[in-house]
Amino acid sequence: EFFEFVAAGGYQQRQYWDDEGWGWRSFAEAQMPTFWVGDVQQPDALKLRLMTEEVAMPWDWPAEVNQLEAAAFCRWKAEQTGAAVQLPCEAEWMQLREQVEGDQPEWQQAPGNLNLAYWASSCAVDRFAQGDFF
Repeated sequence: EFFEFVAAGGYQQRQYWDDEGWGWRSFAEAQMPTFWVGDVQQPDALKLRLMTEEVAMPWDWPAEVNQLEAAAFCRWKAEQTGAAVQLPCEAEWMQLREQVEGDQPEWQQAPGNLNLAYWASSCAVDRFAQGDFF
């Protein structure tokens, strides 16, 4: 989904960015997420820069972006779908967090890729189910 935003020129269209975001995007000269390597015009050749290597773009992994990029994507996605799309506020995040039973001291095994329990990088967004939520 984030690639669609990038391919549609989301990084070049001011209307999706608030003032802080546009300032950051302009200063950083960002054209796509920082860890993406290659040319957006050749999506099959895009790579993702991990901690120790570059890998073929894993399209089922989350896009690792900053809050400014994520908010711009949400505005674009809302325009595309006609649905309300936004980042969760702190109270919503806490509600989501409470869907995971227990906390670190009680885990026999981490219920997700947390604290490097499985990998030092991300993983597919549908890898660790928590009921109907991943």
